Amino acid sequence: MKTHSPASHPRHSFTSLVRGLAALGLVASALALGLPSASASLLPNGDFEAATRDPAWPDHWGKAKEGSVTWEEEQGNRFLRLRATDANQMILLYREITIPANTKALEVSARVRVSGLVKGPQSWFDSRIMIEVRDGDRKKLPGGKNLAIGRDTDGWETRSVKFAVTEGGSILAIMPALFRVNAGTFDLDDIVVRPIDPSEL
Repeated sequence: MKTHSPASHPRHSFTSLVRGLAALGLVASALALGLPSASASLLPNGDFEAATRDPAWPDHWGKAKEGSVTWEEEQGNRFLRLRATDANQMILLYREITIPANTKALEVSARVRVSGLVKGPQSWFDSRIMIEVRDGDRKKLPGGKNLAIGRDTDGWETRSVKFAVTEGGSILAIMPALFRVNAGTFDLDDIVVRPIDPSEL
């Protein structure tokens, strides 16, 4: 005897249609403002899965000058691991993207996992993603945010920050780092950068 999935029921089909139209409406609104879809990330390969140029390293991501940064895998999921191999190291990755015209505010979110963190001499010597708004000459502008994780997490956690894009800002610099800590491991995955309405701030 055949069974019918819930999606095949007319009421479920109607609900799916309404949700689909609502999603299209959001996309249309974003396009009318000259912005990308709210669900789309501006940061390519923020999930560290693609490795088409070098099979041993994720596309678009450079390597740190200090400490240890490795491309890890757990249960088929890829992520980056920053690990302090000595005290007072600046273990930092640098990435920049273009901020689309007419973008007034952004949200940056990421899945993070921190273990064995021992802060450095200053309270802000921790694990963090530094986020800076810059102009076309890469001059740092006021604004931006730090997504700071100052203690060990309970496994993977999702963290996010929202901020206004300063007038004249056209470049977003994203810098995951173990900022001069004495010890610690910082796992990083699913970095998403998306335009938001300034009313969300």
